[in-house]
Order: sequence, then structure tokens, then C-alpha cells
Amino acid sequence: MTEYDPAEALAEIERTQQKAYAEQKLPLWYAPGFAGLMTFGQIGLDAESPLVNGLSALVAAAGFGALVALLTRQSRVRWTPNAWSPPAMLVFLGWALLGVAAGFGVHAMASGLDEPWRKVLAGGVAMVLLGVTTRPMERLVLHYSKGRVAK
Repeated sequence: MTEYDPAEALAEIERTQQKAYAEQKLPLWYAPGFAGLMTFGQIGLDAESPLVNGLSALVAAAGFGALVALLTRQSRVRWTPNAWSPPAMLVFLGWALLGVAAGFGVHAMASGLDEPWRKVLAGGVAMVLLGVTTRPMERLVLHYSKGRVAK
């Protein structure tokens, strides 16, 4: 019979968990898709028709639900609130707010364009920015995470 060291067994479990978290990637379509749905919803809400307002809100809400469902289906690792350290959460929130700020900034600077083109341009910039910065954000979140997440 082989004798097991409980400390080594726990260390192996932690290494396995850290590896699984480190390999889990946010799909590159997720953040741009979210920004695109936000843009679509805003354009629809600016329409002067209550029917268009309502339909665009429903389509955007269904799209958000679909994005979350796809993300959940693809995820092998479940993130829990205790896995996030305050610095990791700040990195993630700062990244998300960067996309919002870029969208608002472009919208304000594109005052020469008519609506909905200002919103299309602003949303497009936010989509590209979030798509390009997803992997660097993930690396920072993993770096600053605690517990069962890669240190």
C-alpha cells in the first residue's frame, strides 16, 4: 500500500486548479459582441417609433442572454466571487470602463456625423478596443487573482 502525503495531494489539486484557470480564456467575440449589442440597443432607443424602441430593446436583451448562455456553455471553469482579489476586480472593471469611455469619447468627438452614424462609429471603436485588449486584461486578472486562480 502506498502512503500519501496530504500536503502534497492538496498542492497537486491547487496546481491542477491553477492550470485550468490559466487556460480558461474569454472568447474574443464576447466583449465586442456585448459592445455591438449595446450600440444596437442605443440606436433602436433613439428611433422615434415606440415599436422600434420596444423591438430593439427585446432583440438586445435576447442577444445579451445568448452571449451569456454561449459563454456559460463554453466555460469549463466556474469563477466564484472568492476567486477575485480586489486588484483583479479593479483590472477587469477598469478594462470594461475603458471600452465605455472610448465609446463616449468617440461619440462626442464625432459631432460632425449624423445619428445613428455617431453611435455606429463609437460602438465600432469600443468593439475593436475591447477585442484587442481582451488577452492582456486576462493576463493581468490572472496575475492579480488569488485562491484557486493562477498566482
